[in-house]
Amino acid sequence: MSENVFLSDLPVGSSGRIFKIEPCPSESRLKELGFTEGSKVAVLHENMGGSACAYYIKGAVIALRKEESRNIVVREDYYV
Repeated sequence: MSENVFLSDLPVGSSGRIFKIEPCPSESRLKELGFTEGSKVAVLHENMGGSACAYYIKGAVIALRKEESRNIVVREDYYV
């Protein structure tokens, strides 16, 4: 069973599918970067301060600040 969580709450090494993007000032930028509904995303790395993470999505590695990734709702995958 999977549950919806914010991308910012997924631990390093986990993955999920994007369920929706909450309305926010960076919504169009996130979509341009490939963060669209149904896309698979994996958490690769968190910086030492914990303020940003690197994500693997659609063949690219994209870094987002935590405040940006809090706007992305994902359905966590338990079978990666």
